[in-house]
Amino acid sequence: MRRRALLAAAAPLFAGCDADRSPSPSATRPDTPTPSDDPTATAPEEPPHYEPSGRRYVALQGSPFERLGIETLPDPVPFAGDVTLLAQPAGGDAGSLRIGLAHGGDRPLQVRVNHQRLPFVSTAADGGTLAVSHIDTWETDDDCPRGDIGVLPATSEWVADPGETIEGDREVFAVHGRDVCFPPGSYRFTNGYAVERPREGNAKLASFTWGFTLEVGSPE
Repeated sequence: MRRRALLAAAAPLFAGCDADRSPSPSATRPDTPTPSDDPTATAPEEPPHYEPSGRRYVALQGSPFERLGIETLPDPVPFAGDVTLLAQPAGGDAGSLRIGLAHGGDRPLQVRVNHQRLPFVSTAADGGTLAVSHIDTWETDDDCPRGDIGVLPATSEWVADPGETIEGDREVFAVHGRDVCFPPGSYRFTNGYAVERPREGNAKLASFTWGFTLEVGSPE
């Protein structure tokens, strides 16, 4: 899916990080080790990491899910996330969300993340634990969708083209044995993303954390 480029002004940070990887010329090799505390030796600079700069709230119709808080990212990060409620949990069925991450820069970037492409490990509030995972990873138990996110791959990576949105539908279900299927509270789902330049040694340019909160109301 192609969408209008978002955060186009953020591209210079990632487009202008060309490091000089050419080795320094040397005619001879010294026969003594270089001291580790040599003041002329400099450690490679750690790429910057960005945390969410705010949150955009969306009120939801129905129950028990009452509100989404979609995290916003600072200008240097050329990505923007979005979350849409597709269905409230009902009749033993899980709730459903559509989650997307849009690339608003002007050059392809490789994104590396733990677990799945749009992953959110289980999170707890007030003793209850909820999971956001792929469809059909739960079963109905006593009118409650309960399941397990199972064994996830160690990492996932993909190349995001300019203007491209990676999105997918995910389901929300319980990962606990409490009587209340969706205990009230604010559940925050997050993950960390590393941004790399593809086909150029996968040089890491930056990393960021992104996610959202799901606010669950009291049972009616």
